[in-house]
Amino acid sequence: MSVYFAEEREEMELIDIKIFLAIVKHRNISKAADSLFLSQPNVSRRLQQLELAMNTKLIYRRKGQNIVELTESGKMFLGIAQRWLSIYDEAMVISERPERIMLSISGVHSVNFGVFEPLYKELTQHSPPIDLYLQTHHTLEIYDLMESRQLDVGFVNYTMAHPDINAKPIIRERFLVLRRAREAVKPAPIHPSELNPDKEVCHEWFPEYQHWHDHWWKPTHSNVVKLNFSFTLDMFLSDEENWAIVPLSIAKKFEQSGNFNAWELLEPPPDRICYLLTLKQHRPSGVKSMSVFYKNLDKFLTGFEYAI
Repeated sequence: MSVYFAEEREEMELIDIKIFLAIVKHRNISKAADSLFLSQPNVSRRLQQLELAMNTKLIYRRKGQNIVELTESGKMFLGIAQRWLSIYDEAMVISERPERIMLSISGVHSVNFGVFEPLYKELTQHSPPIDLYLQTHHTLEIYDLMESRQLDVGFVNYTMAHPDINAKPIIRERFLVLRRAREAVKPAPIHPSELNPDKEVCHEWFPEYQHWHDHWWKPTHSNVVKLNFSFTLDMFLSDEENWAIVPLSIAKKFEQSGNFNAWELLEPPPDRICYLLTLKQHRPSGVKSMSVFYKNLDKFLTGFEYAI
């Protein structure tokens, strides 16, 4: 794959893109060369050719240091290079295995592992087989990956305005208080004022939730720990006095173990809404895969009790 920017400039090739991305990853030309099994002079020469083709400097070295950093032009080119390599990889898969479908999905941890396991399992059993790539990221990271067209689908806890991304609410859940189960104690509705903030296992779910949280407890209050994922909750809830506020789907999973109780909240926070993110214009490899995805998602949501 080659691109000509002008007759008098050098040709840009795929290896130049790989070299640039390797330099960005390692922040060192020598390490980048080693990772690509190329000589350092060859990598330096190809980088110069790439900068000549671009007619701009992409990286600079600090004096006396081996670490390289991106120029402003380099930062702008980084997303383009990533998309270029992604599209090239898609093209190679199409040529090598035309019978397979590619689908790349990322979700926040609490929905990936608390809600959508049955959907993902169904997708892995599709015929013809799907090359399914599942990832877990925070909402802002998912938007960035969607923008750079590295994802087909995203599942997030809140939305941001974006000209190229559709956002649709698909699941709504209320929040409950989760605690270690106590003998002879039947869970009953509990008011936020009854909860000791020093015993909270805190999770910042989304901005509106955080506004509610800060209304009842000062942002500076101490707590057991702050988390941005939910799978370690049981470790921090070993003390019967500790508590966490979680969506209903997570609370039910913990209750199934028999070791936890979920308590309804009086004056609860806003419901957790899961939003489906899709590209307004699908990736070249995404048309067929999105058709398969929508069919399976509709089937999943039809039988899901929290679906909107």
